[in-house]
Amino acid sequence: MKKKKQKKIKKLHRKDKKLDQKTKLDEKTKIEDQHIRNHIIDSLKKLGLSPDEVEYIHGPEKGEVKMSEVILKIAEPYIKKYWNNYKRIFTIISLTVTVWNFTLLPEDNWDFYYDMLIDHLPKDLSGESVASFMEFIDTLIDRKKEYFPDIQRFIMHFDLSIHGRDITLNIISVPLTPKIKEKD
Repeated sequence: MKKKKQKKIKKLHRKDKKLDQKTKLDEKTKIEDQHIRNHIIDSLKKLGLSPDEVEYIHGPEKGEVKMSEVILKIAEPYIKKYWNNYKRIFTIISLTVTVWNFTLLPEDNWDFYYDMLIDHLPKDLSGESVASFMEFIDTLIDRKKEYFPDIQRFIMHFDLSIHGRDITLNIISVPLTPKIKEKD
């Protein structure tokens, strides 16, 4: 009898411990969520947008595609090509995010952002390298249009880590409302 009682007591202690850990995790998540909200609000203000025009959603809605999957799909051919080079993968993801964001703006503005990307290339690049870069950008735009033409989410921030053959991409994005799109 005593052994059964002791087992039950141990089991209850384990449950209490798990509950305490879960409570601590929930508190940590709330703090992280608030940090993310503050980051988004600051970023929106820097862009000249009102935080009131943005709806904050923690994680994708049920049935909604994750933005990390979207970006990885668009960049997929280049990720496969340069798999063993972390620096290149990071640059590919960064440029994919940049291209994704500027394609959310009216198409009349695309040339400006396209030119801006080209202007930031090293001045000593060969004409062939610049042409390759332009082809890369065009491919990203084409893949965005082909696979995800209806997704209207502005990417505010991303974190990328690569361990062996695993890529972890975390993205903070906000839905673009008609008000925001009209400003541009």
